[in-house]
Amino acid sequence: MMFTKGEQCSERVSDGGRWPRYYQCTKKAVVERDAKHYCKIHDPEYIKAKRQAQCDKWDAERKKRHDGYKRESLAREIFQDIATDTIEANKEKYKSAPDMYKALKQIQKWLLENTEIEDGVAHLYNEQFIKANNLTVKALSEAEA
Repeated sequence: MMFTKGEQCSERVSDGGRWPRYYQCTKKAVVERDAKHYCKIHDPEYIKAKRQAQCDKWDAERKKRHDGYKRESLAREIFQDIATDTIEANKEKYKSAPDMYKALKQIQKWLLENTEIEDGVAHLYNEQFIKANNLTVKALSEAEA
């Protein structure tokens, strides 16, 4: 039998009652899959895509929740031996730690790539550059560990 648009959907649906009765969907078919006619709601491809989108959403929510738990666990581990008063007093410093990490990375990059210094000035500051670079490398390695 050839599919003609407008035929009835072939999916069986429940009437939703306590003692459900099943009947053929009354909507008009818009696609044919495996020799069966489906309306948009009962189209297997549509249902599959809808379920996949929902699973992706749940996975993202689950990952966000897991990352939050992990972050809280790490914070507890980091601050477990520090008094609450000290944490409260230095709260802004702790919050700026990621920015300080980025700044140290930038300083390290600048120190390693800086070649536009005049010879006389570079010679005078060479020891200071090496000292600053060593301190930066030390701070970064401690932060990454």
